[in-house]
Amino acid sequence: MTIKRPEIPEPLKRQIRQECGFGCAICGMPIFDYEHIIDWAIVKEHKAENIVLLCPNHHSAKTRNRLSIERVYEAKANSINKCIIFSNTPFCLEKSKTIEVYIGSNRSYFDFPEGNGNHSIINVNNKDYFVIHASKNYLTFSLNLTDQRGNTVLSIVDGQLKVQTEVHDFNWISQKLTVNSIAGRLLEINLSNNRIEIIHGSFFSHQGSGFLIKEGDLTTQKNGITNITFSGCSSTGNSTGGWSLEV
Repeated sequence: MTIKRPEIPEPLKRQIRQECGFGCAICGMPIFDYEHIIDWAIVKEHKAENIVLLCPNHHSAKTRNRLSIERVYEAKANSINKCIIFSNTPFCLEKSKTIEVYIGSNRSYFDFPEGNGNHSIINVNNKDYFVIHASKNYLTFSLNLTDQRGNTVLSIVDGQLKVQTEVHDFNWISQKLTVNSIAGRLLEINLSNNRIEIIHGSFFSHQGSGFLIKEGDLTTQKNGITNITFSGCSSTGNSTGGWSLEV
């Protein structure tokens, strides 16, 4: 009788993510599969010591016997992301002709009539935290999401994504990317190369000052005090940023 393979329990998945530093144990890329080092068909059980995170390339190499089991065990014991602050190998989002941008319930619109240039969406103290780049009519973006102390949690530079490896948990399923601390949720984003929807997150330059996105609202905070709230608004081209704040 064939034994149906059960799903890996969510608490065990979270443990594996933490053990591997939220990325491939070999290269650190924050896009990964859960792989049984000794095939599940042989062991027929889910145990932490036999499960590792591998990026699609290293997963394929192991499946095709181009990557030895010994090397995978060694990589899991010394996962590259556990020794560094940000994931080692960035995941590259493809360029796009259009990008939809939502900040809570707010929408940002932009246009590049000559096919080149930059459009700042979030700017704090004259520093861009979210900017769209256009080159030859193709768009990419840079994004620096922080905690409320101003520490970078997730960084995207011209489409190349890295995550902090010291958080409690990071996960990206389909388009939904979440980052949690021990205290609770830091970030929740729907993310692809042509759509960015920030559901929960913050852009802070330092302790208590910047933008907070929560429950559909985009609010400005100065020294921990809420100032202005934007809900259901739109922003268009603005040389200082779709939404800008000076503290």
